Amino acid sequence: MVTTSFTLPVGVVTAPTDAKKSVSWMKTNFIRWSGEKMIPIAGWERFSYTAPDSFIRAIHTWRDLSNREWTAYLTESKLYVDYGGALVDISPTPAIEPYVPGAGGYGDAEYNYDDYGDARPTVLGKRVFGPCFTLDNWGENLLAMSSVDGRLLQWEPPSGNDPPDPAGVVPNAPTGCRTFVVTPERVVQVFCPGGDISSYAWCDQEDIENWTPGITSFAGDLPVEPASPVVAALAVDGGTLFTTAKKVYISEYIGLPYIFRTLDRADGAAPISAGALRRVIGGAVWVSESGFWRLNGVSIEPITCEVWPWLIENIDWNVARMSAVSVVIETLSEFWFFFPTKGSTRNDRAVVLNFRDGWWAMHDIGRSAGYSSNYVTYPIMADGKRVYKHESGNTFADTPLMPYAESFSINAFDGASMTNVRQLQPEVEGDTDALRFSFLTRMNRAKPDYKTTPQRRVQPNGLVDVDASARDFRMRIDQIRAVNEPWTLGVVNIDAVALGKMP
Repeated sequence: MVTTSFTLPVGVVTAPTDAKKSVSWMKTNFIRWSGEKMIPIAGWERFSYTAPDSFIRAIHTWRDLSNREWTAYLTESKLYVDYGGALVDISPTPAIEPYVPGAGGYGDAEYNYDDYGDARPTVLGKRVFGPCFTLDNWGENLLAMSSVDGRLLQWEPPSGNDPPDPAGVVPNAPTGCRTFVVTPERVVQVFCPGGDISSYAWCDQEDIENWTPGITSFAGDLPVEPASPVVAALAVDGGTLFTTAKKVYISEYIGLPYIFRTLDRADGAAPISAGALRRVIGGAVWVSESGFWRLNGVSIEPITCEVWPWLIENIDWNVARMSAVSVVIETLSEFWFFFPTKGSTRNDRAVVLNFRDGWWAMHDIGRSAGYSSNYVTYPIMADGKRVYKHESGNTFADTPLMPYAESFSINAFDGASMTNVRQLQPEVEGDTDALRFSFLTRMNRAKPDYKTTPQRRVQPNGLVDVDASARDFRMRIDQIRAVNEPWTLGVVNIDAVALGKMP
């Protein structure tokens, strides 16, 4: 009998083949790592909101000057704010032009092509260009914009216990815009003003209603060359990162008399959607059809994605242009990318990058929008019309799925021999009674089907009885119920016996 001890490396890898000896995790759900140990992610709770009119596409939280906390939700056709635990419609008049999936989108026609409120025309023979939904603060006031609507909206929190008033259109601000960014210099930049894809403009410093350039005004505009529709824009350290369908740029503040200058940083690498670009410590991370990218200071670098084969095998890139979104959980240094799988019309899977420790994971959930956690708040995410507080509690609302992890083939004798696995001795702590261990076994590599052994619990003596014979083994761990104390998994010892050579 041979006892094989191994620690599966942190994170998921999907590059090796099934036949390769690879002591790595192949797929996971609701799993992360703390140091060298695997742990289940915390759960989430559903807010008891009355469902909004359409899918939530952007979430933003902030505090006003009276230290009241606010959360805003921008849907595909309306703007809401949480007031007293209920969603209150603060949409402006005229109403926000709704986003209609499949009816054309930003960049499909010239600005002012049709009457205001009419759906954009469908354009055949052209790759779709996804919408953009943006929320941010101007002091304590909320700013909002939908690229379909194109107006810069502003909402002021009410005084005392007064009910919220509707948002209004910022006077004199350009219309027909794609998105906006609030810079640290207290300037608002808008991209593609008036539908012009070859420029961006900004207001006077501290004066959001002054967009007229002058000797004493910071307001101005700059061209974008070559002319190309803006996909997304984001405030980062050192300026504003914005991407077009052709290039990636930094808009850098330089002061009077020019105010800003545009720096060309990279060709291609445009985010698959506006929501796929997110700020992280030291820069930004986003996902394009060519892979994961990171702005690190002032340079743009590719990120090696250990689960890229799995992602490109499952993602529907065309639908992702419309719906893919990323959420950063700052307190855990995690970047979550939600995307639609083939045949789906909405996000239903997630890839997770821990940008501090470098590991990857995957989840069987989808979200349409989200906002990061911080020192005093939980992450908030939306799945269409439902809103959840993440990293809270030990259950997973609205899904029957539980945490699990499955490894690649573990071949104690390099796959040359039949092997009998008798027992496991896993290094587990916490609520171990909620765990079940099993193996997926295969006798012949010419026949790829695996058989699953019965699930086994950890005995009081710390052992897991298995007694299975095969050529290849995949180890699987399933959490079968909610846990009060999170479990952890480290080193696993396997008692195995070689039975004979395989042809």
